[in-house]
Amino acid sequence: MLLLYFLFGSFMASVLMCFFDHREDIRYFLFGRSKCDYCNSTLAWYNLIPIFSFLISRGRCTHCNTKLSARYIMIEFFIGLVCMIFLPKVISHDPNFIFPFLVITIMMISDLTDYFVSDALQIILLISFVYYLLFTNHPYYFISSIILFLTFFGCNLLLPNSIGGADLKFVFIVGLLLEPMQLPYFIFIAALSGLIILIVTKIHPLPFIPFLSVSFLLLYVQFFTP
Repeated sequence: MLLLYFLFGSFMASVLMCFFDHREDIRYFLFGRSKCDYCNSTLAWYNLIPIFSFLISRGRCTHCNTKLSARYIMIEFFIGLVCMIFLPKVISHDPNFIFPFLVITIMMISDLTDYFVSDALQIILLISFVYYLLFTNHPYYFISSIILFLTFFGCNLLLPNSIGGADLKFVFIVGLLLEPMQLPYFIFIAALSGLIILIVTKIHPLPFIPFLSVSFLLLYVQFFTP
């Protein structure tokens, strides 16, 4: 069963990466055929299976034999793991949180794909949280959410351009569901995991919303009452 959640996440990542890569040409996304970025050859269906196709082809185009970017398989694998770890618990213990979880997942894919998360997604996430709070009677923490936002904003003043505007909006929204005592853990997990990946991969700039998202999901979803 866990494998199905993993496959769901990896397929969602694959489709949305294609969407974000071609969002300026929706017609191509809806009706076009996927092509190799290097030789422009049309890809067959068996070249489009997340993770599996990359591994079978040894990370190369089956037409021109050019080495493909590992970005796709890494994002597909990461989102697959996120869905495998958290989605079963959301479905089992708090189905009302399914939609907010999916929106957060889409935001992670967007940030990983092109370092951009639209305000539209932020608004959808906020609306989904408000809906969730209204229909579940879950407590919300507006004051601590503002404190969390100001903390990250202050870090951005001390270290200019270290935190993006999308990150600031995101921490305010997810802070609504985090208990005040969880906030130090939220910051620590996100910062430490981001620092480790930065040191290992040397990717700069590093998309930060995936780390904020995983930190939030660990503190909120992973500790749902069994």
